[in-house]
Amino acid sequence: MGTAGLVCLLAVSTTGCSSADPGSAGNAGERTAPLTKSEDLHLPIEKYLFSNAETVRLEKGRFALIGKCLRRLGLGHGIESPGPAPGPRNVMERRYGISDLGEAKVNGYRLGDTGTPPPRSLAAQLDSLSGAEKTQLTSALHGEADPASAGQGGLRVNGVPVPVGGCAGEATGRIAGGTTGHTGPSEVARRTNFESFDASRSDARVVRALGSWSRCMKEKGYAYPDPLAAMSDPAFQGKSPTPKERDVAQADIRCKRSTNLIGIWFDVEAALQKSMIEKKGPDFSAALKAKNGQLARAASALGDR
Repeated sequence: MGTAGLVCLLAVSTTGCSSADPGSAGNAGERTAPLTKSEDLHLPIEKYLFSNAETVRLEKGRFALIGKCLRRLGLGHGIESPGPAPGPRNVMERRYGISDLGEAKVNGYRLGDTGTPPPRSLAAQLDSLSGAEKTQLTSALHGEADPASAGQGGLRVNGVPVPVGGCAGEATGRIAGGTTGHTGPSEVARRTNFESFDASRSDARVVRALGSWSRCMKEKGYAYPDPLAAMSDPAFQGKSPTPKERDVAQADIRCKRSTNLIGIWFDVEAALQKSMIEKKGPDFSAALKAKNGQLARAASALGDR
């Protein structure tokens, strides 16, 4: 996978910076202990997001409900959950760029072999069917969006009415609890996850640490303003990492270590998130309740299988 694709898979957006007060995160920068790797760290917002394992569990539960709906319509096609998409193993793994020197020596900025087979998308599963089967299954999966059209005389498969939004829409609604129409983190959690990252990038301590990192890289012969720019270098877009990419990736990590960039950035962002969550306490309580409800309903769906 090209590095540009990896950047898109980062847990947060890497474009733009907020104009947050550089002093808004307390004294985190001054009390930071050296940190060399990011994937074992945990930000406050993670409590309200879904881990990769939780996301897989959620999708398996949703697809179990889709399967039950299809059988109700007299369809025996085995539609399977696509499984986890390729990407970072957790929220933190590449939030501040790469940090595993051993992996960089082999893979440069690439994810390398995660040991997980690539997911088989729903579209690919549908494409494997014959024309008539594909048409029938697509109708059953997606149905009609208009409730008025989905009643008596609406879309039917094998004489059985297709639910509004099809089997996929019905399953999503059941996992979501019928309140939001979508599964996954609540909007307040998603937004805070992005906003805290953008705000942390413009914090004075992070700006100084990024400057130190950039100077360190320049001393090694590489000119990049920050680690995310190095990761997305167009020169590293080929099918496999070049010797130069591996060299740059290793220099990147060594400069992170010598400047304590990860430790400073993490402490600043953790403090920002803590403040953001405290200011919207009731919203985050509701977000956690919604998350736990989705996971419980997914577990129930899998138990019914």
